[in-house]
Amino acid sequence: MPVALANSLGDPELDAIVQSSIEIIEQAFPGKVRSYYITGSRVAGLHRPDSDLDLSIVFNATATGDDRAQADRLSGALNRLNRFAGFGNRHQTWLTPVNVVALKMNSMFLFGEDIR
Repeated sequence: MPVALANSLGDPELDAIVQSSIEIIEQAFPGKVRSYYITGSRVAGLHRPDSDLDLSIVFNATATGDDRAQADRLSGALNRLNRFAGFGNRHQTWLTPVNVVALKMNSMFLFGEDIR
C-alpha cells in the first residue's frame, strides 16, 4: 500500500527512499508501528548533501523484543539498498521520557500517529 508522507524532506529522491522504506517496514510489522519520524541533522538544518537519514520508528505496545531484533536486521538491509549510509531504524524508539522529549524537540513527523 502506498505511503503518503505527512511532510516532505524537500528532495523527491529522499522522499521516495523514505516512502519505500516505510512501506517495507509496514509489511514486516503489520499493526505494530505507531509512527515514523526523521531526526538528526536533517531536521536541525545541519545536514550536508551526503548526510544520512535518521528514521525513528515508534512501535506500539504490541511490539516485542523479537520485533526489535527483526527491525535491526531489516535496518541493515535497508542501509544496503540506498546511498545514505546509516539510514534505517537504528533510532528505534521504545518510548521513555527521554525519547519523547527528543521527538518533541528535534523531529519531523512522517507517517502514522503523531504522538509529539
